[in-house]
Amino acid sequence: MAISERDRARLAAKLRGALGEEGDMMAQLPRHEAEELATKSFVRDELGSLRREMHAGFEGIRAEMAALRTEMVAGFAQERAGRHAMGEGLRAEFRGELVAAMTTQTRMVLFALVGTILSIAVLAVTLARFQG
Repeated sequence: MAISERDRARLAAKLRGALGEEGDMMAQLPRHEAEELATKSFVRDELGSLRREMHAGFEGIRAEMAALRTEMVAGFAQERAGRHAMGEGLRAEFRGELVAAMTTQTRMVLFALVGTILSIAVLAVTLARFQG
């Protein structure tokens, strides 16, 4: 039920008559027209509008989070590929160093073995001369 300004003034006059000027309770009543009061439908519309705004804002946040997640996944994949390539390079370098070290060691063992065989052959020839 809407109360007009004229009805409100009449009610205020009756209250002043019944309660006196010091009992003025009109300060508690709103001084707005009925169109300015918050009705259930107005509040419902405002809440609906607020919900739509919040939903749109959350959708924006979700989109930003999805973009960030995609960017992070791509960055992690790139980092993983870089580490894999670095590992392959290190393994190849290690293999090269290992092959070079084994080649050097094999050459040294071979020369030592040839030297030992020659020494034994010279010793055998020398022993054969003394006995013969």
